Amino acid sequence: MPTLSDVSSTADLATYIGKLFTVPFVPDVNTPNSVVLRGDIIMEFEGTGLAIETFFGFFFNFSAGTIETISIRSNPGGEILARLSGLEIDVVAQEEIFQGSDALFDYVASLDWTMTGTSGNDSFDLTDIAGFRASLRNVIAVDAGDDEVRGGVGVDIINGGDGNDTIIDSKGNDVAYGKNDDDVFSLGAGANGNDRFYGNGGNDIIQGGSGKDRLFGGADDDEIYGGSKKDQVTGGSGNDTMAGGAGDDTFIFAASDGIDVISDFDLAADTIRITADSATIGGVEGAAVIRYGSSRITLEGIDPDDLVIGDHILLV
Repeated sequence: MPTLSDVSSTADLATYIGKLFTVPFVPDVNTPNSVVLRGDIIMEFEGTGLAIETFFGFFFNFSAGTIETISIRSNPGGEILARLSGLEIDVVAQEEIFQGSDALFDYVASLDWTMTGTSGNDSFDLTDIAGFRASLRNVIAVDAGDDEVRGGVGVDIINGGDGNDTIIDSKGNDVAYGKNDDDVFSLGAGANGNDRFYGNGGNDIIQGGSGKDRLFGGADDDEIYGGSKKDQVTGGSGNDTMAGGAGDDTFIFAASDGIDVISDFDLAADTIRITADSATIGGVEGAAVIRYGSSRITLEGIDPDDLVIGDHILLV
């Protein structure tokens, strides 16, 4: 799998990934298949078929090819600051590009890669690639530290590490995993995919978007909020608070899940599925209470007389 390595600091990681996506460049006439980013950062490309040809001192051509490795140096022949290897970046042929006018990813046809974080507090922001002509599949694996990851326009697979991570969803059908700490899964601009978010351990906050999302709290006491369509919400073990949002939502429970609350259950649209042989329905002031085994589910604002096992509540 492709990885980002040789990164000397967290600042390098954020800075050079951003430059790779967005900063206009000019060819380096002294080094084959290299370009100079503003600020004298050199990017050297290795791959199959790729060639960069300069002419008249102001224009250059790309031949079609595949970039497999990118090395980033502080100056020609200088120290390698970062290296992305194992890439499969297909570049479409382009002619008569004016130097300094475009970024590399204006000419990317497809991209499948992985970025790996450090043990510090890392930041990955893929939102800047919006508008580029590319079919993207981004795999981001963060390490220890309190990290922030912003997904991009493609399909993002985000693996949170140790630490209290913030994962911000964007466009595309994304998959994101927390780990053992208190993680936050939230929404970026235009988040509209059918996403899957897994909180795993820790007291997580998980927010679905405008797609048909599958949201899993995992262990501990989580807050889970669906979005505007048909979502599937699974609290997991611990005492969880859930809201499905608009749409026909399904809330899923298993034995020993804990003491859970659904704040917006819709009798006309939503369903509860419980892995149990039996359940009872009772009430407290202003709410219905479903009990099964040692666990219970409180439905705020619901009259217990309106609930029917086999209709609103399915035992599986």
